[in-house]
Parts: sequence; structure tokens; C-alpha cells
Amino acid sequence: MRARVLSIGDELLDGSSADTNSSWIAARLVEHGIQVLGIQVVPDVVEDIVDAMSVSVSDADLLIVTGGLGPTPDDVTREAMAVAMGCELVQNPEATSWVAQCLRERGLEPTEGQLSMGCCPAAAAWAPNSAGTAPILHGAVEEAHVWILPGPPREMRMGWHEQVAPSLHVDAASRLWHGHVYSHGLIEAEAADRLGELLDRTNDTVLGTRMSHGIFIVSITAAEERAGRVVQEEV
Repeated sequence: MRARVLSIGDELLDGSSADTNSSWIAARLVEHGIQVLGIQVVPDVVEDIVDAMSVSVSDADLLIVTGGLGPTPDDVTREAMAVAMGCELVQNPEATSWVAQCLRERGLEPTEGQLSMGCCPAAAAWAPNSAGTAPILHGAVEEAHVWILPGPPREMRMGWHEQVAPSLHVDAASRLWHGHVYSHGLIEAEAADRLGELLDRTNDTVLGTRMSHGIFIVSITAAEERAGRVVQEEV
């Protein structure tokens, strides 16, 4: 299974907020044996989000999107999802009732803007957000499964664990294997010379390298554990 990640928000592009959601989601996908093809940050612009979704589903089986589900006018991810799915954005009675109930339980009378969080693409499903008031959305664009999670990290992570992760059924034969090798006392150029052809990106088992705090780290991605272990021993 192949996946892409989109993070939505102007604040992620002007430097006022860091995109920590994407790296966290990518790590969880890898844990499930899913190949992450790419990560993209997109502004709060319907057309840009739709374009990013369309490109993402052209080669991915799964698309995880975070952000843009709030009650303000610049929260347009719901609208973009509807356009990408080719359906209308409608006020979902059940989702709207759930939003109102969440707010009233906090002693708040819902505003019109807050009730707009109950709008959903007509062809999408919604799920409760146990850490917030913005419903989580799930649907299909082309042949890809698409999940829209809230932007606040706590809400995003709860949504992942409660809604997304239980839905991921990756066949054992399709799961990628990931391993690492750590080396001390080598500079990056020297380590790369020693690895030689193992670093060829056209190999069936793909290696990635990086330096962290003086440690040379080799990451290994293989279609099956046996092949990965063989390369791991060679490294």
C-alpha cells in the first residue's frame, strides 16, 4: 500500500507554525508497513487543496489530510474534499447535532460558524472527534481512501488511533519491512564509499542515509523481511 500526506494551513507556509503532523503520520504509516510516497503542505485555498488531492491519488492508495476543519471562513478543507469527490457539500444532520451537543456539554451555545463544522461532502462519511468538536471525514477520491483529520496535534493523533489505524488492513505480503544500522566514528562521505552499490536507488531493497549527533544512520526498506535482513547484514 502506498500513501501520501497533506497538511493544510497558511500558518504552515509563513513560518508561524511548524508542520509536526506530517512527520508523525508518516512514522505511523511506516509502522503499518505502508510506503509513504510524499508529504505536501498546502495553503487554505480550495483550488490548491483540490489540485493537491488530485495529484496525490494518482499514485497513492491512501491519502491522509490534516487541517482546515475548524469553524472559521478559512477552514475550507471540507469544501475542497467535496469538489475532489465530485459531490455537493451538505449540512449533515447527525454531524451537526453531534457538534452542537459537544459544545453544549461545555456550556457553550453553538454559533452558526461552529455548526458549519457539521457540513460534509454528500458522498463522504463522518466520525466523531473525541478530542475536539470538528468531525473527522472519510471518503474516496478516484480509487484512493481519503481521511481528513483535524489540525491540532492532540485531535489529529486521537483521530488517527481511534478512526484511521483500525481501518488499515495491510496484507502481510504487501507490508514493507524497515530496518536501521547505526555507525559511530564515520563521516558521511566515508560511509557512503563503503556502502557503494548498495546505495543505488534502483535496487529492490532501498537504503537511505543521514547523520544525527555524530551517528551515521542507514535506513533499509525492503519488500520482505528476509531480503531486508540480508542487506542489513551486508551493511
